[in-house]
Amino acid sequence: MAARTREPDPPTQLRGLESSLKKGLPRGLVLRGEEPYFRARGLDLALECARTAGLEVCRHDLADPEFSLPALLDDLGGSPMFASARCVVIRNADASVRRKSLLAKEGRK
Repeated sequence: MAARTREPDPPTQLRGLESSLKKGLPRGLVLRGEEPYFRARGLDLALECARTAGLEVCRHDLADPEFSLPALLDDLGGSPMFASARCVVIRNADASVRRKSLLAKEGRK
């Protein structure tokens, strides 16, 4: 059985993210972890990179009662109005926030 490798500690991961973002924002970025501070700091770094690149930032939070899946899909698939590209931020996408996850299958859908 192969030994499981340990992940670097959160401050080391943040430094790695910061140096990686200097090359540009990737097409997708998932921030996870136990400590809200480190997730928030990672999001701040990504948003700073998006703003520097002149991207339109759109935010969606599944914990918000006003969350709209059609609006999220429009932001993901539509064209930005005032920028060349768009950065879409989705918060609380896990199933523990709502009864259903964004990725949950429902019946035949």
